[in-house]
Order: sequence, then C-alpha cells, then structure tokens
Amino acid sequence: MPARKWDAKSNLVMIGMPGAGKSTLGRRLAEALEMGFVDTDELLQRRMNCTLQQLVDWRGINNFRESERATICEMNVQSHVISTGGSVVYSDQAMRKLSSHGLIVFLQISLATVHSRLAASNNRGLVKYPSDSIAGLFQQRAALYQRWADITLDNNLPLTQLRLDQFAQQLGHELKVTGG
Repeated sequence: MPARKWDAKSNLVMIGMPGAGKSTLGRRLAEALEMGFVDTDELLQRRMNCTLQQLVDWRGINNFRESERATICEMNVQSHVISTGGSVVYSDQAMRKLSSHGLIVFLQISLATVHSRLAASNNRGLVKYPSDSIAGLFQQRAALYQRWADITLDNNLPLTQLRLDQFAQQLGHELKVTGG
C-alpha cells in the first residue's frame, strides 16, 4: 500500500479509548503545532443540544452512533487536531471521512490506565450497552483502533511538557515527511 500524502491542510485525528487523552493532548498539540482544534463530542453536544449521556439515555446507542457519524461526515476542517469520541471507530463511513483528510493517531493506553482515568473523572462518559464490560469494550475496540491508525502513540504516562514536545515533534515530522 503506497504511503498517503499529507500537506498543510491535513488534520491530525486522535482516536482511542475514553481517558486516552484525545482532548487533553489534542488541545496541547494543536497549540504546539499551530493548528486549530475541534472536539467531535463537543460538536455533537452542541448539534443535539444535550449531553452525550442524555443522547444515549433518551435515544439509545444506535441513535447516538448515527448522530456521531453524521456530525463527523458533515464536518469540514483543515489543519486541525481533531479529538474524536471513543466509539467513532464503529462507523466505517466516519473513519473513511476522517482518514481521507488526515493522519489517524491512535492514543494507546492499557486497560489499567482506562480504569484509573475513568475512576478519576466523574463527568467522563462511556457509550456502551449495559451488558458490556469495560474490559470487553477495550478488547473489541483495540482491533478497530489499530485497523484505522496511521501512527500509534503510547499515552499511559502523565502528560509532561517533555512528552508533549516529543509527540509534537514526531507528528509534525510525520506530516512534513509524508507531505513530500
């Protein structure tokens, strides 16, 4: 498979489990790389005029995923870091759209890190069926994240300025090298 080409209009798209750091790292990378930032969960909440949990509670997971897909497919940004919801990988259409306009960055964390970060945050949502365990969801999604990833970054450690600088340098270099 030939390497894809990137340019100044390309986006960096963060995917990964809830707690992986997509929004936290994404905002800081956008600033470091002088790119815009968009959080698709925030876009979806504004579009639907409710929280993600309310959307799931009121309309169900399938409607949530359809709304997430539509929000992403209607999005039109360039030179942005895009933080996605953890369930975006269930939509091939949304992932194809994101992939066609950017570098997909999988922020990989361990199951222990997922548990730790979810426990530390009262307001973090996790879209899943009541019968799903976090471990089962983690295993199910891991293959999907890996399938779509152009690059994988280990984000288990706390985000320090040094780690941010290393990530920014690596991703900035990736955009320049493949941009040709």
